[in-house]
Formats: sequence, C-alpha cells, structure tokens
Amino acid sequence: MSDRRYGSRFGVMLALVVFVAVQQKVTAACPCDVYNTGGTPCVAAYSTVRALFSSYYGPLYQVNRASDKTTMNIYPVDTGGLANLAAQDSFLKGTTGKVTIIYDQSSEGNNVKRAPGGTEVNHPDSLSTASAKITVAGQSVYGLYMNAGDGYRNDTTKGMPTGSKGQGIYEVVNGKRYGGACCWDFGNAETNNSAGATGTMDALFFGTGYWGKGAGSGPWFMGDFEAGVWSGGSGSSSATNTKDSSITYPYAVGMLKSSASNYAIKFGNAQSGKLNTAYSGNPPAVWKLQGAIVLGIGGDNSNSSYGTFYEGAITSGQPSDTTDSLVLQSIQAAGYGLTTATRPSEAKSPASPFRVCYNPSNSRATIVYALQDARRVSINIYNSQGRHVAEVADGVFSAGGHEAVWDTKRVPAGVYIWKLSIDRMTGATGRIAIGE
Repeated sequence: MSDRRYGSRFGVMLALVVFVAVQQKVTAACPCDVYNTGGTPCVAAYSTVRALFSSYYGPLYQVNRASDKTTMNIYPVDTGGLANLAAQDSFLKGTTGKVTIIYDQSSEGNNVKRAPGGTEVNHPDSLSTASAKITVAGQSVYGLYMNAGDGYRNDTTKGMPTGSKGQGIYEVVNGKRYGGACCWDFGNAETNNSAGATGTMDALFFGTGYWGKGAGSGPWFMGDFEAGVWSGGSGSSSATNTKDSSITYPYAVGMLKSSASNYAIKFGNAQSGKLNTAYSGNPPAVWKLQGAIVLGIGGDNSNSSYGTFYEGAITSGQPSDTTDSLVLQSIQAAGYGLTTATRPSEAKSPASPFRVCYNPSNSRATIVYALQDARRVSINIYNSQGRHVAEVADGVFSAGGHEAVWDTKRVPAGVYIWKLSIDRMTGATGRIAIGE
C-alpha cells in the first residue's frame, strides 16, 4: 500500500502510519501453539513450570499438603504464563507436599496421576515433589523432582495415537540429573501395565542403561519401544549410535516422533543452538500402540530410574521437521535458566514494522504486518478514554504477510489507539485518526 493522504469530508488526516514495534517480553508461540499450527495438535501437555498453550489458564498441577492432607491446584500467574511459585510456597509453608495430579493442558483431559502397579513392580508408585527450583525469564518456578520409585500414568486416555498412527513427543528435562536403570520414560505405553512386544510402546527415554547407547558415556535421549531401548536404527536395541551424542546441557530438549514406517530421535539445548538428529529411519517393529501415557516409568511400571521433568507434550500425528525446529525455538524463547526478564527473542522483533492504512473512501483501516514464524496475534482498538472498541484479529497465524481490517463505517470521529499483541504480550501500539 502506498503512503498517501485521502481528501474527503473527513478533512486532513494521516493515512499511513509506520510504527516500529517496541518489544516488551515478546516470546515465540508456546510449543503446543506451534504443533497446532503445524497440523499435529497436542493431545497431552504437561508442565509444572509453565503453560504450553499461549491461551491456557487452567491448573498446571495439584499439590497435597503433608500436614493436613488438603490439596491445592497451582495455576500460571497469568494466561499462557509461568507457574505461580508463591502460591505453592504459601500453601506448603512449614510442611511439605507431593504432586498428586499433573494436569493435561490440551482439550483431551489426559491428566496423569499416581501410577498403579504393573507386572514388573506390582504396587502403586510414589509421588514426586515440585521442588526443583529454577529460573525461567527471571522468575523462579519448580520442576518435577522424580526419584526412583516415583511414577505417573493414565491408562484411559482420549485422542492418543493408537496402532500405527503417527505421533510426536518432546520434553525438557534436567540434563545433569539422570539414572541408568529402567525406565525414566515419557510417552505412549500399554493400557494393561504389562510388558508387550516391541512396538507396543513409543516413549522417550532419558538416561543411560544396558540397552542401546550413543556416543560417549551418556546420558542420551533414546526410544523405549518395549523389549528394548533404542538409540537409533531398526536392528538390535543393544546397538550403539554415535550420532546420538551425550547430553551436556543443563536444560535438555529431547524429541521422538514416529509414523507407520519411520521414527526419529532428536535432541537440543533449551537455551540456544539448533536441533540435532540422532536417527531418522525404519522402526524395529510394526507399531501397535495402545495409547496409555507414562511419566517416569516403563510400560510394565519399571520405576528404578529418576530425573527432573520440566515440560513435555505428545501430539497426534508425526510433526514435520519445520515444526520440530519451531518448537525448539519456542522453548528457547521461554528463557530457561535466565535470571533476568530479558529473553533472547527480545533482541529481535518477531515481526516486521507495522503499517496502518486508513482509507476514508471505503471506511476501512488496514493493519499490515509480517511474521518471521508462527505466532499468536491479537489486534484490538480502543478509544481515547481507553474503552475497547473492536477486536480485528485473534488467533495463531503462520509466517508471512498478513492484513487485519477494521470497518470504521459507524465509528465516531476521533483518535483511536490500536494495540497489537504477540503471544499475549504487547508488541506494538499506534494511533488512527478518524476525522471529519
């Protein structure tokens, strides 16, 4: 659109305003926003640290207080935000507490609770504590501190991949805390708490062990497919894959995705850098997934390993490589380990400068912008008294150019304020003059 003025009964007015955004904690879309945009929606999403959808403001987890056995749900401090650590600290003052429920943030309601007994360990597991204190974007939060013997499960899920349907998994964990026994898993498992044949599980394992190995001494992200844990390949689970590097990051990202004829293991640093592919190729068996969800245990309730879990999700469908990379970027933009509120994404605007074009001849104001990657965008109009007048955009938009149109036919003359938010954080503001 050209920069010009329109003469009419509206008088002299500015037709084109070019506004360079002032970024205020603008972050990438949350991981499940990215997965949804990529066509592989999250059907299970868990975190004691933060919301995994930019629109989520439900409970993250439930804590049971040891002193009187009462419970409290811990929510984000705001929509799409970090967990309310202060609420938990106040609730548990002078005592301790266990995490009884980790809530599924997806619409499927696949909450995980204390795992029941299985064929390997025939009694219910212990519960973990939300006590692994870290900082994310300058705020303190708690990761889920899991000891050997702890475990969470849901055997009656909704929307989970079954049979040979495609699936994706990601998780963020403490890369420095890990075990070498079976099995600190997160993913898809048997619904009967028993060990099945290879292919009845599709879960992401973190640690070391006596099965497959990667380069160095570990730990590694690997795939637990039952009757073995694979670091890559389609042969024996005891093979070594030198492309599966030992994890050296304090905040480690692991990914495992599969389709009927493929699986891939990826890993990266939650703070910076690119995603690495350890393996992508044929699976060791035909998938016969059953759709249960496990966290911290194997399919038969093997619970001898341990780790610290920050966040993770399971998708319906195998995500694309582009989606995988965007998910890593969104995790890095969250600010794991940062002790101040400055985030890496603040150094660079996620969108182009915004242009506002008002054409009085057709009573339309058009806000034009371009996104570098998929983001949740909302644009609202307010009058000079701060009263909300209109919403002209609200949703997750793909990378590329976009226009949002405001119909001003019935709008009184005056100066109006438009506010553009990215991932529910203010990204830009500007003025539109509607005159006579």
